[in-house]
Amino acid sequence: MTRVAYLVSRYPAVSHTFVLDEVLRLRARGLDVVTASINAPDHGDARLTETERDEERATFYVKGAGLRGALAAHARTLLDRPGRWLAGLGHALARGGTDPARLAKSLAWFAEAVMVGDWMRRVGAQHLHVHFANPASVVASMARRVFPITFSLTVHGSPPYHDEPGTWFPGTAAVADFVCCISHYSRSQVLLRMPPGRWSRVEVTPMGLDLDRFRPGPPAGGTTDPRPLEVLCVGRLARVKGHDLLLQALDRLREEGRELRLTLVGDGPERARLEGLAAAWGLADRVRFAGAVNRDGIREHYARADVVVLPSLSEGVPVVLMEAMAMERACVAPRLAGIPELIREGR
Repeated sequence: MTRVAYLVSRYPAVSHTFVLDEVLRLRARGLDVVTASINAPDHGDARLTETERDEERATFYVKGAGLRGALAAHARTLLDRPGRWLAGLGHALARGGTDPARLAKSLAWFAEAVMVGDWMRRVGAQHLHVHFANPASVVASMARRVFPITFSLTVHGSPPYHDEPGTWFPGTAAVADFVCCISHYSRSQVLLRMPPGRWSRVEVTPMGLDLDRFRPGPPAGGTTDPRPLEVLCVGRLARVKGHDLLLQALDRLREEGRELRLTLVGDGPERARLEGLAAAWGLADRVRFAGAVNRDGIREHYARADVVVLPSLSEGVPVVLMEAMAMERACVAPRLAGIPELIREGR
């Protein structure tokens, strides 16, 4: 049986529990899956579920291997396949070009690629799959050039189109044996960045959901319930998620005399600014910042919510909406990107 390696930028990650769910489901179906992560988990041990702790113990962490691990991996690879190692280094230098910052980044990715490929050789993995068109996918594509492995990629939403000349996405996708897109919209955007001769490698692979974990429950409230309407938003506190729009809407509804409470589940670089904005608009008593929540705790938030709102400015096919609808919660979302493939007006 082919042993498949999954490489993720951060694993387990509180905002990407679907990757963990996918790995677990594939193993349950008999596939031999091992995991690697560039970075350590994004939430402390106390907030990890028991399943996440098991995954953390079994995962190879690239940066965790340190300088000694990097030197050992490169020494073994240079001795075993000097020609491919030199070709990989040449590719990294060419990709870096003459810009010092870009060159340093490219060489760092090459260093990590050799560590990933060496780890795959040691554990006997032949295929490498990556979630997200991000630096981890670049690392995987570089490993593909050095080691006798196959490589595939799942693209969520839109790949990074606005990179400088020589953008890395087309080069990464070019060496992938196949590319999975989670929506037809995403596939169309990937095809724009690939020559027609490679379009057959790009397929649509819809996201799934564990319906044993997300089951319908009783309504949180109703039209005769005297309590305020409970609004829930789940997502990273990042500008792309459009939380400003949600706070503006809450402010307008308050002026209309509507009683609502908003819970924001998630953390990120925008938290302090959003907390200040809520306070400045007099919404502090109506907005709760719950922080990041693990894969077990999120169901309690859905159960308490009347409405789940996603105000994003850019999305793929949000798992948040899938989870909310599986629990029969009303959803409000923008009509953009892959969302119309999942949620429609009045349905």
